Amino acid sequence: MPPDWLLFGAGLEQLIDQISRALLEPGARVLLPVPNFDPFETFSRRMGAEVDPLHPPGLRWDRAVTREAAERLRHGRFRLLWLSNPVNPTGQHIPVAEIGRMVKAARLAGTAVVVDEAYGEYTDRPEGVVSASRFLAEAPNLLVLRTFSKAHCLPGGRVGYLLCASGGLRKAVDAYRPMFPAPWISLHLAKLAASDPDHATRAREMAAGRRTRFLANASRLPGFQFLASDTNTIMFRHHQADADTLHAALAARGFLTANLNSLTGIQGHNWLRLTLHRDELNDAFLQACRKAVQYLG
Repeated sequence: MPPDWLLFGAGLEQLIDQISRALLEPGARVLLPVPNFDPFETFSRRMGAEVDPLHPPGLRWDRAVTREAAERLRHGRFRLLWLSNPVNPTGQHIPVAEIGRMVKAARLAGTAVVVDEAYGEYTDRPEGVVSASRFLAEAPNLLVLRTFSKAHCLPGGRVGYLLCASGGLRKAVDAYRPMFPAPWISLHLAKLAASDPDHATRAREMAAGRRTRFLANASRLPGFQFLASDTNTIMFRHHQADADTLHAALAARGFLTANLNSLTGIQGHNWLRLTLHRDELNDAFLQACRKAVQYLG
């Protein structure tokens, strides 16, 4: 990518805020597959935009969902389409060809597309990056986001970046950049991380192995449902315990999870989300799940 195609921010949350300020206004419509990364909806509504949800059946994206999204873009007069890939929070990787189809449909409809690839390193390949950024040169309506917070293990560094071929879009987004968007030490840490191109490969392979072992063990845990994922995070729920109670019971046993029970698209469905760790901690987490529901019972 040409260097001037990049903008940096204090994490992707700041860049999502800047994009919303630059592109949205009261009455503008955005298309948002749900569930999704909460700041998409939060910042859109702060700008007074109307959020139209798109519900992938069974929380899984397939070609039929792509066709529905493209059809709604053609007829909906949307200002912006928010996407995350892999999907946050389900962890599913949407094939890049499907993203390309939606970007093309959006370009013909005059709609901007944001593809948040915060977990992208987990679905890249050893032979190269798997990213919607391959469409940038032919899609001036596309903005691609990545971060050093996930596979590069620098969430506290707050370094995210945006890639966009359109000088007009970059200028509009950059107009809302804070005067001092990131401290020097954060940029230095990101530079160090970027200087080790093999790290993301190692992190991806490690996460894949842990995920395979974890899901195999989790399948033997009665009463629980664990959703297949392509990242280092996994959504789960218990068929009888509500999310708030299970979240508190696991926290009491030393395991902090994300409570997704109020997230648009899955409100009241009792989903939580965990982040995978070392195998021994993952095994201890499953034991905590078993004991938590015994206690709740």
